[in-house]
Amino acid sequence: MKTIFIAIGKLLLLSIMMQIIWSVGLGIGSQLFPFELSASGVDAGQLLLRMTVVCLIHTSLLYALMYFSNWKGWKLVGLLALEIFVVQFALSAVEAVFFGEYLKMPVNLAWSMMFTGVVLATIWSPLAVRITGNWKEADGKTGKFVPGKMFWLNIAILSVVVYPFLYQLAGYFIAWRVPEVRALYEGIESQPNFIAQLGAFVFSELHLLQIVRGLVWIAIAIPVMLAMRTGVWLKALMVGLLFALLMNAQHLLPNALMVSEVRLAHFIETASSNFVWGFVIVWLLSKSGFTRSSNVGEEGKLAAA
Repeated sequence: MKTIFIAIGKLLLLSIMMQIIWSVGLGIGSQLFPFELSASGVDAGQLLLRMTVVCLIHTSLLYALMYFSNWKGWKLVGLLALEIFVVQFALSAVEAVFFGEYLKMPVNLAWSMMFTGVVLATIWSPLAVRITGNWKEADGKTGKFVPGKMFWLNIAILSVVVYPFLYQLAGYFIAWRVPEVRALYEGIESQPNFIAQLGAFVFSELHLLQIVRGLVWIAIAIPVMLAMRTGVWLKALMVGLLFALLMNAQHLLPNALMVSEVRLAHFIETASSNFVWGFVIVWLLSKSGFTRSSNVGEEGKLAAA
């Protein structure tokens, strides 16, 4: 029981630290990269409360990753920093810039987000590893990167086909059903059905962007798979939750760019599709036999399914 209370205390401490560092980084970033954005519709009290919840969600996910990880010390710090910066900030900023004309988002806001991500990743990650007692040397039983015969083919399938398809599927059947979303992105041609939507998407710049983003997603999923000392099912769940919530819990935060209906639609759209996406990455790559769990002694029941 004492151990549980200590773990909860560490979790809450790390969540508070994340909120403080995030806020400070955002404040400095907005000074280094000044931008004009109306905040008239944002309630400060509600923003503080929701940011507390978001930080608790993010910290819980990263705490679980540390708990199941065989990586220690600076290697674990690097893993946490990678997930925080890329998932929580960089991937969102890049797509926001792409749709900037519809969101009316200042470019400097994206740079401010990236700066905040660097600050949070570089300061919070080593503190988290130290506070949770994961600074000791690793035991040398971590998984090794051994690509299987189908590894690179699976990478191509995932990035060129699977991720863009999931992206369009969720966008068309979830987000695009909401009138406020269609109003925000007014100017994007609406297709009569999903097949027509896919046809228009395949030859667009957006498809190329999503292929690149798909490759980045895969690149940050692989270290998580290698670090975790569990079977494939739990790895798939961990990656799915990281992709779903570490990126999209921020849609719970009120902001001047999106009304609440749009934020909720995008949260449901991206959280659901990203969870499936993360799960599929682990499942398909484990099929190629590239990673082995050190404690399970096999590639996991999922790989053999």
